[in-house]
Amino acid sequence: MAIPTSKDELLAAIEKTFTQLSGDLDRVPPDAARQPVLKGYVKDTMMSPADLVAYLVGWNQQVLT
Repeated sequence: MAIPTSKDELLAAIEKTFTQLSGDLDRVPPDAARQPVLKGYVKDTMMSPADLVAYLVGWNQQVLT
């Protein structure tokens, strides 16, 4: 993904990425939300879809502050 160079490009990239993530998360059954099925960011770790969302929310909060 290219780095956005304008506000409009940034907003379009955010919308595209959010739409993709939202679609992926919609396919996760509620009873599987806490199952560690995704490769973690630390070597040899696994995380759940809920962990991924919490991680992304945390980074977004950092960016906004």
